[in-house]
Amino acid sequence: MFIGEGQPNFHPVPRQHPYTSIGCAKARPWNTPMKNKSKTNGSKQQAANLTLRMRAECATDAQVVRALFLPWLVMWQESQMPTRHEGRTHLLPGTEVTFTLMNTGPTHAEAVWLVDHLLNCHVIAETLMPAARYTGERKSRRRFAAPAKQPSPEVVEQAVAALERRLTTLAMEDRRAAFSAEQLKHCNTSPLASAVLASENEPGWVFIVEHEATDFASVHAARAMSQDLDELVCGRPHPEARAFTLAS
Repeated sequence: MFIGEGQPNFHPVPRQHPYTSIGCAKARPWNTPMKNKSKTNGSKQQAANLTLRMRAECATDAQVVRALFLPWLVMWQESQMPTRHEGRTHLLPGTEVTFTLMNTGPTHAEAVWLVDHLLNCHVIAETLMPAARYTGERKSRRRFAAPAKQPSPEVVEQAVAALERRLTTLAMEDRRAAFSAEQLKHCNTSPLASAVLASENEPGWVFIVEHEATDFASVHAARAMSQDLDELVCGRPHPEARAFTLAS
């Protein structure tokens, strides 16, 4: 079953407690191909990839950019920006990010143009630079001014689809956060609640996700939010919802 265009396939297997990774011994990690494929000159392709750095006002802003560039994302690293004050280290909201885009993705100028469309991400647009030229300093500019350049319609369409995909992912995460908060609140007010939860029969699934572009595969497990295996998460069965999140 396809989760989405260009996204992995998954094969769910319902099962009951105990919640162990049945079949893991046969599963291949993401870095193990399912079958031999002809070798390509990866070094040349990697050299053509684009590595950018940027500064964001907060980690949430950085994650919006990650969602925007997800169709071409090869690597993503982010870190908070600590500061020392009166002998103590304080973590500020500011976040620095280094990320790499495939050579089929937007150029630096096109990436700036795309970021210019994101609400309240002006700091990112003013600091986004190729890694070799990054300073972290803001360069004041009007939206869509140089170096911004409009990408091809195909690139824009992929970026729009990626942001729309984020809407679904956020809805799923909202559901998971609410469920997790309720469980934590319950365990905090009732000393025996954690032991009860640990002993309960928790239905779930083990499923294999296959990535067609690479022939890689990995095995995953998902726990249901209730005893009802037919319950849907944002209109999707639990395994499909989890596979959607894994690809986002």
